Amino acid sequence: GISTVIIDITIYTILINLGVNLSFSKAIAFSSGTIYSYFINKKWTFNAIGSFKIFLKFILVYIISLNINILVNKLMIDFFIVKNFKSVSIFFLISTFFSATFNFLFLKKFVFKDKKLT
Repeated sequence: GISTVIIDITIYTILINLGVNLSFSKAIAFSSGTIYSYFINKKWTFNAIGSFKIFLKFILVYIISLNINILVNKLMIDFFIVKNFKSVSIFFLISTFFSATFNFLFLKKFVFKDKKLT
């Protein structure tokens, strides 16, 4: 999870510094972390069986999670008047917390519920 967040925040920060819209930057960064996350979660976190069906379930969870992430981030940006790098970083962390919690619960119970035989 931490390595996925590092990828997410690095890409997010780069895009913001390039002048890209905050919500679009969040979507691109989150999606990049998603691709990385599938392989890491399948192999190391859940030691699970992979298949096309599992991948589609994973994508469904991450699409919902992406929307949670962007929505929480946008609500915080819209709610708070101060929008400097520090506040945007805090909004990033809070939105990531919400989506990461959702991800873990649904990946464990819905996506990677079938373990590898070891």
